[in-house]
Amino acid sequence: EWKKKQSNVTFLPEEYALILRLAGRMGKLQVVKDLYSEMQGRGVEKTIEVENAYMFAHAYDTLHCDCEEALKVFERLREKGSSNDVKPNIVSYNVALSCYSKLKHLQFLEKTFKDMVEEGYSPSVETYNCLMLAYRRLGMWWRMEEVFCMMREALKKPNGLTFSTLIRG
Repeated sequence: EWKKKQSNVTFLPEEYALILRLAGRMGKLQVVKDLYSEMQGRGVEKTIEVENAYMFAHAYDTLHCDCEEALKVFERLREKGSSNDVKPNIVSYNVALSCYSKLKHLQFLEKTFKDMVEEGYSPSVETYNCLMLAYRRLGMWWRMEEVFCMMREALKKPNGLTFSTLIRG
């Protein structure tokens, strides 16, 4: 708030991204929406970090989760021929996969993963975890184990979330 009141202070996109993520973690989606909207008026560029933070904020909170909004941003970023110079990166795809997982939209989840790989992105441990969580939510234990094998074949090192997903599965 203090910095916003200063007339001669410029904001960096990284600062907005950080604040959007923090507000999202606190479940303050209205603050996230207001900050995101005010950026253009302040002349702050919407970088992929800002877009990812906005998507993350909408997908993070389980009580106020707004995956639909996060997925709208993701689809806008993916539009071919749009005037938008910002294109999704691996973080964008991971947030989208997480949203499809939470919404239990298996077809969209699998298509998005396939598109991501076809576009040249290498799945990260977080990507594989999103897939495993989705299959666990849907009771598809065999698919969860297949993804774990894919992760190992890709020489990705499983983390704590990977193992807790397997154990709970």
